[in-house]
Amino acid sequence: MSKLSGRRPRGLALCFVLSLVLLPACSCEGDKRLESPAERSEPDDAEPPAPTPTGERPGLFNASALQVSRSPGREEAQALAGSTLQGSVAIFVAPRPGSGITRVEFFLDAPTRQRSPMSLALRAPFDFAGTAWDGRATLYDTRQFADGDHSLTVVVRDAGFRADEATASFTVANASAPALAPVLPPTLVPPAPPGLRTVDAWERLFLNVWEREHLTDSLPRSTSTDSWDFYGLAYGLDANTAMYRATGRTVYLDRALLYVNNLVGTARVSLSLPQSQFKDGFLGWASTLSDPEGQEVPLYESYCWRYVTRLLRVIRETPELYDNTAYRSQYERLLAFTEKNIFEKWFVRGADAFIYRSRTHMAAHWAFIAMDLALMTADATARPTYQAVFDNINEQGLPNFSASLRAQLVPHPLHPDAWFWSDRWGSHEPPGQDVAHANGVLAFLVEAHDAGLTWTDDDLRRFTATLNTVVWPVEGTYAEYVDGSGNGDGWFNDGLMKLGRYDLGLQRRLEQHRVGQNSQFFANGALNVRILSEPPGP
Repeated sequence: MSKLSGRRPRGLALCFVLSLVLLPACSCEGDKRLESPAERSEPDDAEPPAPTPTGERPGLFNASALQVSRSPGREEAQALAGSTLQGSVAIFVAPRPGSGITRVEFFLDAPTRQRSPMSLALRAPFDFAGTAWDGRATLYDTRQFADGDHSLTVVVRDAGFRADEATASFTVANASAPALAPVLPPTLVPPAPPGLRTVDAWERLFLNVWEREHLTDSLPRSTSTDSWDFYGLAYGLDANTAMYRATGRTVYLDRALLYVNNLVGTARVSLSLPQSQFKDGFLGWASTLSDPEGQEVPLYESYCWRYVTRLLRVIRETPELYDNTAYRSQYERLLAFTEKNIFEKWFVRGADAFIYRSRTHMAAHWAFIAMDLALMTADATARPTYQAVFDNINEQGLPNFSASLRAQLVPHPLHPDAWFWSDRWGSHEPPGQDVAHANGVLAFLVEAHDAGLTWTDDDLRRFTATLNTVVWPVEGTYAEYVDGSGNGDGWFNDGLMKLGRYDLGLQRRLEQHRVGQNSQFFANGALNVRILSEPPGP
């Protein structure tokens, strides 16, 4: 995979995303705008029709189709309009039969729709908080709203680009509800070490790009049925999870969960994927970029899913989240999907081919996933397999290569305080690992170190020296390989960026770094300084 895999889509790809999200009646074909029949029937200066009351009305949709239930199965549903909500609920659209609705956008407390939609659903059942892999609705915790009056505006579209909308007003009254393990407000962030940019300052930079990236990139990728899009979605997942860890604000956690629920909602049985090379009973996705086209691709799934398991482990290891019914229910469903339709699927299909990969960075993605699953699973029969995959890739040696990540490392020939390694198992030949994919190795090793698993403080100091003195010797100069050779581009947003949490000097350098300033860069900058701000452990 080339370094370009870490970039956001440009050109036609971005135009396609914008056409889906912002201009559903347009097509990116040269400079021509293709109009729907409804558009062609009106003069250019036609006034928009006056809004129709949001009760019962003709058309695709009316407010009565906005429903609420206290059950993931949507039992005993009632109209959202006029309801008083407490605790966790399922909010969903139940359109009339034959309406042909294919797309639903949800706008919370934004009846004029001047903000981006809070969520998007592309197939029935159209759930506000996402649909689990088993078809049940994800519950939304209304304690994230202030008590009082709120509204939900829904825009629906059909395959012919006809659109309709309705708004339902409701009341949240949790003050009188029994306390059920509420999510605590964000904890006080400790002061940043002197001279470092604060978490709050990093968050302000993050918020400058957060909504735009959500609308034009992460949200469309999360509803794509092409697993290549999951590759880029990994960065949005990591960004929102890191910003939650830095600030404690559940709005970022909720956005990451929205993406994962959307992903799971697009999964299809392998037997139903026309060009799948497996045709078995696991759920998954195909890609138009596979060779041949339409096959299932383990790299695209694992590249994304390491950040899904990291998100799930945040929930499992945060009592305020794990004891909350809304987060606990999502955690359990997403973990079950991951164990069955990510890890077991590719392990059963062939561990040597699909788990124990031929390059260090690809195997590191699976070591990351296996580590997280070993720390979370309640399945005592599966845990030894997860642990074995982690151990084999990490230190013991792969079954199909006489090597491990630990055995790859040797002191750098010119900088003995730094690590050198190759991406080819068993090799110590220059130029070694390319920096772009070194990010994937470090993303795993940083999390393994922080979990207290095998990688030591000294190891991380050596990796920091690799970045600080070999890859990035002076400002504006970047190596392409970890031996210091080649001309790199300075894209550090993923694993290498996370080394700033261990070194004040590196974190100061990253504050001035101008390459790749996106939400993942800002979020990991915030998390780095949050970790640096914490008092040292015993």
